[in-house]
Amino acid sequence: RCLKLWARRRGIYSNIVGFPGGVAWAIMGVKVCQLYPNMIPSQLLEKFFFLYKNWNFGNAILTTPLDECKAPPGAVFMQSWDPQRMPPNHWRPMSVITPTYPAANSTFNSSHSTLWVIQQEIAAAHTLAQAFNGGKGPISALFEPCDFFKLYSNYVQVQVCSAVEEGLKGWYSYIESQLRKLVEKLEMDHSAGLKAAHPCTRHFGPHAEAGTGPGGSERWLVLFYIGLKFDNEAVKQLKEAGQSVNLTGPVAEFLQIIDTDSYDSNDISVKVVKRKMIPSWVRDGYYAGHSAGPAGATQKRKLEEAGAGRSASAADADTPETAKRAKD
Repeated sequence: RCLKLWARRRGIYSNIVGFPGGVAWAIMGVKVCQLYPNMIPSQLLEKFFFLYKNWNFGNAILTTPLDECKAPPGAVFMQSWDPQRMPPNHWRPMSVITPTYPAANSTFNSSHSTLWVIQQEIAAAHTLAQAFNGGKGPISALFEPCDFFKLYSNYVQVQVCSAVEEGLKGWYSYIESQLRKLVEKLEMDHSAGLKAAHPCTRHFGPHAEAGTGPGGSERWLVLFYIGLKFDNEAVKQLKEAGQSVNLTGPVAEFLQIIDTDSYDSNDISVKVVKRKMIPSWVRDGYYAGHSAGPAGATQKRKLEEAGAGRSASAADADTPETAKRAKD
């Protein structure tokens, strides 16, 4: 629950756009508990961030050997995750494998960009967890909400529209399921000069705009945002070659794969906007979502109380065996 709260607050909890979901974060937590079975929760939290700060994500995260994830007698055959038989296009930047039959990659939607964001967040969280365990900072600092609209100067804005609100739900849900493909196309296009394309885990709307539809009618819209982290060296090379950053190609490719025929009277547009161009109602909705409700406040209070007993006994300290396993 602690890891999920942290991931939600930091905006890295959403399987549909390429971040780990609840199952993946739980498996990653189980891995740490297996390596350090005698540690108290506050130390386990620090070890979680330490382990994955140094983890080579080219290696899968497994909590159960694959040969133990066999089909029960009489079960219908289903293809399981198998690195020996996996085609190259099925390799993902992250592989967090479920410990049941059929074994599957719970982070199949991950991209190089979402992995980069996760690694940045884990590294920052490790520093905060160390400070807390050393008595130099509060645990609440770990759960400060991410301020997505202050992270970048430029964003890709994906706008989906419909003449009627009832027709918008299925349309924007479909676009949300395809958003990770836009992220992948952006990071693969060298002319974009990007280091990472960071998708926001939230959508904004439905929002009604008067006088913007056909004949001055009302139009309903939902907005998605992707933060753009440019690679300074790549941008410099583009300029030296007489070129400029150009996102037209990946955006056009993304729009080509969108099935608009199944959603009549709906529309989609993609453009790059500067931070100051983001609508005020989007910002208001984003920051309103930061306020912790009663459940969130209770979780934070319990974490603070649990932290009072963070001092560890000798039995809680690292053993050579667990240290060796973590290194391996």
